[in-house]
Amino acid sequence: MATAGEDLGPVLLKSMWVGMAVVSATMVTRYYVRARLVAKIAPDDWIMLLAYALILTESGLDTAAIHYGYGQHQWLLDEAHALPAAKWNIIAQAVGIVGVAMARIAFATTLMEILSHQQRFQRTFLWIIIISQLLINFSLSILILTQCRPTRKGWDKAFDGHCLPREVQEYFAFIQGATSALTDLCLAVLPSTIIWKLNMKFSTRISLSMVMGLGVFAMVGSIMRTIYLTRLTQVDDYTCKSNRAREYSTDTALDETTYFVLWFKFVCPGMYSEI
Repeated sequence: MATAGEDLGPVLLKSMWVGMAVVSATMVTRYYVRARLVAKIAPDDWIMLLAYALILTESGLDTAAIHYGYGQHQWLLDEAHALPAAKWNIIAQAVGIVGVAMARIAFATTLMEILSHQQRFQRTFLWIIIISQLLINFSLSILILTQCRPTRKGWDKAFDGHCLPREVQEYFAFIQGATSALTDLCLAVLPSTIIWKLNMKFSTRISLSMVMGLGVFAMVGSIMRTIYLTRLTQVDDYTCKSNRAREYSTDTALDETTYFVLWFKFVCPGMYSEI
């Protein structure tokens, strides 16, 4: 918890843009390999590009929120700073949640490309992951933006209007956090079961399995976000209390999810020829 006068914004700002720098570098590398060496842009590449655009937008919105004082105690901010800080952060949450979901979907789509049509159970399981991620995360994103009428009431509690009970967003967000953690775990374990059935060198199987296992860190990020989730709905000191939850939210999950999705094809660009 921040002490009086402490500003947690720079911590989030630094971790957020360092992560974006790593993701941007791997995105450039990925598309270079796919376009120049493999000469093929697949559906998962486009989905990941959408995820990247969404998370970049979220980072920009969070940067604007921090500029207005997000990360500081709300009572230290005047209305001209407190309201925009809360506004841009709330919108950033809605955008970032969808961005992380698209990153997971991109990875699930990558696995779908590898699986043969005879492996119906695994393909069905991946379709369940894709559909559930779309439904749950888009629903939560919409809920965040529409929970108050008028919308401004969401970041300006003094404004005339009404909002859904705080518990509604908490319960829905807990469901989203739990399913995201479970999905991250499945997407970390499932690739290993597929890789060991492929016709490739033993050392290649080991290295790819290790890269795929990095998805466990995404699961940890989802769990930590769920633990700290109640702070996102606290309105007495929103600009400070919600900051800690944001440290474990979409930025952590996206960075880790993007990492193993991107490097999956970069490490072994000729993999499809070995299947």
